[in-house]
Amino acid sequence: MTNTFSLTCAQCSGKIELQGSSPIVKCPYCGTELIILPDIARQILQNAALVCPICGQVDKLEKVSALVMKETGKTPSQLVKWLTLSEPDYHHVKMPDPPFPPRKKDAAAEAWFKELQGVYQNSMIIYERKRAANAHLRKQQEQRLTIWNELYYCDRDGCVCLPYERLFAEPQQTETFVNSQWDRRYNR
Repeated sequence: MTNTFSLTCAQCSGKIELQGSSPIVKCPYCGTELIILPDIARQILQNAALVCPICGQVDKLEKVSALVMKETGKTPSQLVKWLTLSEPDYHHVKMPDPPFPPRKKDAAAEAWFKELQGVYQNSMIIYERKRAANAHLRKQQEQRLTIWNELYYCDRDGCVCLPYERLFAEPQQTETFVNSQWDRRYNR
């Protein structure tokens, strides 16, 4: 199946079908040549490629994120726990407090202060590792949310899909589908 997209001729208002990626299109009615900028042609062809991978139609496709918001009035991240980005931390992270120098200047107090400084340095290492782990997990969740925001639902076939990639899954398998696509795109 070849995806086509109709344009209107600026000269005679006739319908022109855009096929392929040629920047020059000729009106079949009046012969006027139109030059389509590459970015616009790419966008038009991409929109023309927005079809369900099962039925090949566009009329019953709707973005999953729009459906969720329309049905519930809530944003997707409020509803889907495995995609939520609202959690402040995946691992509880609290910056350790530095030790205060002792008031007395004797050997025991100085030894105790040095020991506290060692504990503080170790605590800072753990803190930085947990912070880095949290940042890594947040990045992964943002990537998953990006994929989730690209999902469409076809009401005719009852499937969720990534139309530009011609991939689909059952709605019950949405989480697994998003995770597998994340793995395919980002976790190589």
